[in-house]
Amino acid sequence: MKVKLEDIIEAMEFANMETEYYYDTHNEKVLMLFDGMVDGEDNPELFEDIKEGFVEDYIPLPGQYDINEYRIMEEFIYELPAGKNQDVLARTIQGRGAFRRFKDKLYDLNLEKQWYQYRDEVYEKIATQWYERYKIDMGNEKFWGVLKHIYNKCGVWNENYGSLLDELKDSKRTVCYRSVLISENEKKRLLDDVMENPYDLFYYGKYLVKEYPEQVYELCYKEISKSCAQAKDRREYKKITKNIAQLIKWKGNDTAKSLIEELKQRYPRKPALLDELEKVEKKL
Repeated sequence: MKVKLEDIIEAMEFANMETEYYYDTHNEKVLMLFDGMVDGEDNPELFEDIKEGFVEDYIPLPGQYDINEYRIMEEFIYELPAGKNQDVLARTIQGRGAFRRFKDKLYDLNLEKQWYQYRDEVYEKIATQWYERYKIDMGNEKFWGVLKHIYNKCGVWNENYGSLLDELKDSKRTVCYRSVLISENEKKRLLDDVMENPYDLFYYGKYLVKEYPEQVYELCYKEISKSCAQAKDRREYKKITKNIAQLIKWKGNDTAKSLIEELKQRYPRKPALLDELEKVEKKL
C-alpha cells in the first residue's frame, strides 16, 4: 500500500466535523467523505459502510480529534521564549474565538512563518505515526524484516534478537517498536510498553486484551477518566464514550459500569456528558 505524505498532510489540513478522509487501500488513493458523498459522488450506502468501519479497504486518516489543533497551539506557545510574545498568545487562546484571535495575533507579532513551520512538523509526525500504525508503504524498506533476513543468514538472529528489540525501544520510535512487537507476537513486551506509555491504548489493546484483560481494563479506566477531566464539549464526550463502548466490546462490562457511575457522580453538571454516558450505558 502506497500513499504520498503530502496527500495525508493536505487531507489533515482540511479535516473537520463535516469532512473526513479515508485511504482506499485497493486503489491506493485518498477519498473525501462529505454530506453522504464519497469523493464527490452521491453514494450514501457506501458512505455509511465506510464510516461504520464495515469496509476493511478504507482506513481513516488522522482527523480532527487526532490532530487537536488547540493543543498544538498550546505547545507552540509553551516552546516560545518566555516574554511578551508568549504572554500575549497565551491570553489570546482563552475562551471562545481562540483560533481566530490566535491567527490574527500571529500576524501582528510576525510569528506566522514560525507557527506554520511548527504546525507542519507536528502534522508530519502525526502522519508518519499513521503510516507506521497501518503499515502503509512510504517507499522505504521495512528495516526490521531486512535486519531479520541478514541476521538469520549469518546464523546470529536468536542471540541478537533481544538486544535489537531493546535498541529499537530506546530509539523512542514508539509506533515502529510496537508494530515490530505485534509482528513478533511479543505480547508481554507490548503490554509493558503500553503500561509505561498508554499512547493509542484503544488500538493496541486489541492485541493484549485476550491474554491480559485485567491490565487492559485498568488502563482503559485510568485513560478514560483522565480524558474526561480534560474534555470540554460534546465532540470530546463522544470520543470518550466511543472508548467506553470499545471497553465493553472487550468484555470489560464491570469496569465500564463502574467507570460510568464514577463519571456521573464526578460531573453531575455536564448534561452533554451525562447524555452520552446514558447512550453508551445501554450497550451493557
